[in-house]
Amino acid sequence: MNRKERLKKKWSSPIYTLFEATPAIEHIGTCRSHLFQCASRGCKVTIRQYLDTKDAHSTGNMWKYARKCRGDEAVNAVDEAKGASEAHMKVEGGILKNGKLTTVFKKKSKNRATYLNVPLTREETSVTNPGFLFITKTGRPNHYIPCRFTVVHDVCMVFMHTCNRIANMLREYEGKLNLMMDAWTSPNHCAFMAICIHLEKKGVPLTMLLDLVEVAKV
Repeated sequence: MNRKERLKKKWSSPIYTLFEATPAIEHIGTCRSHLFQCASRGCKVTIRQYLDTKDAHSTGNMWKYARKCRGDEAVNAVDEAKGASEAHMKVEGGILKNGKLTTVFKKKSKNRATYLNVPLTREETSVTNPGFLFITKTGRPNHYIPCRFTVVHDVCMVFMHTCNRIANMLREYEGKLNLMMDAWTSPNHCAFMAICIHLEKKGVPLTMLLDLVEVAKV
């Protein structure tokens, strides 16, 4: 077992899950220290641990900064795990596997668990909300969560490129194109009409939706 693996065994506190797995090593004079960088995307703050002191493995500063960066709710949720290994196994493993949500977040206490199914507001699902980031990035702290403006921009760009690609393909198509229109009324009494196109490409029949419009009232 190398030195790195031996050191990792001492990092058993669940707070380490909110920081980068491998710290940087820095020497200040004759003192050697570890620099743990916050795992939040865009956060460059590092917490230093001096290795030649009696409290070399103290995590007080890490807990303090995590509450400032992630919020009390996120840190309290991490604190429920008995150690870093359990936090990784239960939180990350629960996301990667199918199963009951109540099993993944099973409480250690004997108190009755309660659940809230109220839809989240826009403010609660904002990328600036530490609680929302904790839920969406649990088990994957290095993942990037874009803001809604970035998502809208990217979706529009993909839609434009797709429209241009389909238009070029239909203009260059040498066979027959069959158009189909289908109209129906939804349960809320709104009438819609779908415009589809049927063609054959390399011996394979294709059907594409060109547009979906709401029919104006007469």
